[in-house]
Amino acid sequence: MISPDDIRAKARKLWNNQKVQRAHLKGESLFPWELPIGKPTARELSSGFAGARKSIRLLQEHSKDVLGLGYRIEFKRVKHRRIGGQSLPDKIVVDSLADFLCLAERVKDFKRFVDLSAKILSTLPELKDLLIRRPAVVLAQADDWDQLLACCRFFQKNPQPNLYLRQLEIPGVHTKFIETRRAVLAELLEVVLPSSSQATGVVGLSDHGFERRFGLKIEAPSIRFRLLDKTAFIDGLSDVGIPLPEFQRLSLPVRRVFVVENKMNGLCFPESPQAMVIFGLGYGAANLAEIPWLRKLEIYYWGDIDTHGFAILNQMRTFFPGARSVLMDEKTLLESRELWVQESPSQRFMSNLERLTPEEAALFDSLRNNRWGDSIRLEQERIDFGRVRAVIAGIASGNAANT
Repeated sequence: MISPDDIRAKARKLWNNQKVQRAHLKGESLFPWELPIGKPTARELSSGFAGARKSIRLLQEHSKDVLGLGYRIEFKRVKHRRIGGQSLPDKIVVDSLADFLCLAERVKDFKRFVDLSAKILSTLPELKDLLIRRPAVVLAQADDWDQLLACCRFFQKNPQPNLYLRQLEIPGVHTKFIETRRAVLAELLEVVLPSSSQATGVVGLSDHGFERRFGLKIEAPSIRFRLLDKTAFIDGLSDVGIPLPEFQRLSLPVRRVFVVENKMNGLCFPESPQAMVIFGLGYGAANLAEIPWLRKLEIYYWGDIDTHGFAILNQMRTFFPGARSVLMDEKTLLESRELWVQESPSQRFMSNLERLTPEEAALFDSLRNNRWGDSIRLEQERIDFGRVRAVIAGIASGNAANT
């Protein structure tokens, strides 16, 4: 038979399922709400009627008849051949919302929900469908609705503002507030802004998704490069880091570009005529796809000899099909055996790569299939620097052998 604790647990579950809150927003009622009682069987009555009477008495002591609010017990007269006629509980009934809130211990929470949802919908009635779909958002953001609504109104009045977050002048709202609430703000703005005020092709928050969708400026990625030929220095500068849009506008007197993963290798890269080195990008090398003038140059990529090094090389060739690898060959790997380390087994790149040369593909397969040992890798900064100088000099002289 159901107990008072069971009834309270069911009430809390109904609250947590958001059904009561959703019904309020829709102008509906879930009450009276009936719960099955779990009536005792004939055998249980025959063998343990005293226990059943104790359970019934406990139900009555915690019922609405005694406490004034809560559940009501409906009885039904039954006849039993051994214990005779008895009135037994037939169902539990929660008559009203007030009764339910008492059982679920959510009187204050519901009042706050009602007040907040009224404030939200009086300001932005177009949010009603969202609140009905996700009523939990009302109390989840209970302390923030004044600022959230102010942000929504700002973007309605200033669609696609083309400003940095720091530049938004919204009374009572600071930059950190928006930064830490991008998810809920995106959910609200998607509803209250017309599609013409959104970059609807942007999905999610990764890669500055919030800023790109709603027309905010973002910090452009920087490109760090060194000019390897003194005649190409920019006003005497050889080592430069500038935003990507500015790098796009450069016109440099070089014909050859080396791209390396490791920052220190970029800083130590040997001098080479009519050449430059770009470094420290990793998978961010994809940003180079936005530099049209690079496509006119010879591109060389030097990465670690491991699964991710070849994955980045493969990525490079999606926008620079003629890119050549440097020091990423089997001979370099095997002659540097004492310098091997282990790639994290759980983070290796194991998918197929379609833009490798036959030699590169064979080496990549040997690495991912552990031909020479478990998850081996040769980091580029471990390679003997004399070998590096010799290879770069060979490229400059027209001997483009990999090692």
